[in-house]
Amino acid sequence: MMRPRPEAEIAAPYLRPLALLSEAHVKGQAKLSALEAAMKALQNGERASGVKGLEEALGFFDTDLARHFKHEENALFPPLIRAVGRGGPVGAMMEEHQSLWRSIDRLTEQVEAMAMSESGPSPKELTLLKQVVEHILWLLRSHIQKEDTMLFPLALQHLSSSDWREVEAEMERPG
Repeated sequence: MMRPRPEAEIAAPYLRPLALLSEAHVKGQAKLSALEAAMKALQNGERASGVKGLEEALGFFDTDLARHFKHEENALFPPLIRAVGRGGPVGAMMEEHQSLWRSIDRLTEQVEAMAMSESGPSPKELTLLKQVVEHILWLLRSHIQKEDTMLFPLALQHLSSSDWREVEAEMERPG
């Protein structure tokens, strides 16, 4: 059953999809700060809280970030590609998604190894972990900034009301 839509959503079909994507960015920024704190805890010898924080960040990546990227890749990007082409900002965002997943995979491997280890990470392991975490922090923060300042305004400029209804319908699709 369809829920009734407020007049603002009928008049401006982009409001709900952009609000959902933007809310995910705010939540993501908070999770990145928590990831940063987990890394600092590890560096300060607080292994249990550091590992817990890293595992929570990985959980966020596997759920919320995956859902957000799915919304972008399956809902927002297709009509945007039809409007402006695959290159430029859309292509850059798609490549950054892949780069982030590769970095998250490396982080997952390092956290799993650290969680199974009886002792804390060696200085070398800690340095490698810090490099991966810092890369993820930098890449995802800059990615969010680019989407907020370039990609979303581009979508507002080029997508029709019909496109936005398509974006919203795809975002609401289960799975």
